[in-house]
Amino acid sequence: MNSADEYEYKPYYLEFWNCALYELLGWSEDRIHEWALQYDADLDSKNVTLFYHETPSYYISPLFITDKIRSQLEELEQDQKIAWPIASILDNEEPILEANWPQIRTKINEILNKYGESLDSISKLLPEEFIGKGIHPIIPQKQQDYNSKTN
Repeated sequence: MNSADEYEYKPYYLEFWNCALYELLGWSEDRIHEWALQYDADLDSKNVTLFYHETPSYYISPLFITDKIRSQLEELEQDQKIAWPIASILDNEEPILEANWPQIRTKINEILNKYGESLDSISKLLPEEFIGKGIHPIIPQKQQDYNSKTN
């Protein structure tokens, strides 16, 4: 990838997140921007392959794993039963701006309802409950656990 192409994916990721989080959770553009700030360095990184090898849905799908769901499922099950299926639903809707949002909401609610959650209940969570939620916040904890075992 040459320097002219380095950041070509950033607008796509931001557009995807803006559209999906607005349509699914009713978030404002400011709220989405606040959540996305945690990925700012990754979005602008010169080492784009580390971040952009995953789809945008990969980064938002953990938002749908609430504390209520965490109390019912082990970590791997959270991915297998919630995050991955939701990411798959979103990944199959390209282009995202033309997605069938009522159908997507129905499919995602079917997944969440099995664990007593819904898009409506998740949309009512406070903004600070989402900051740091995602794939990346789990990784530092695993690294910290690994470091404590090896030191």
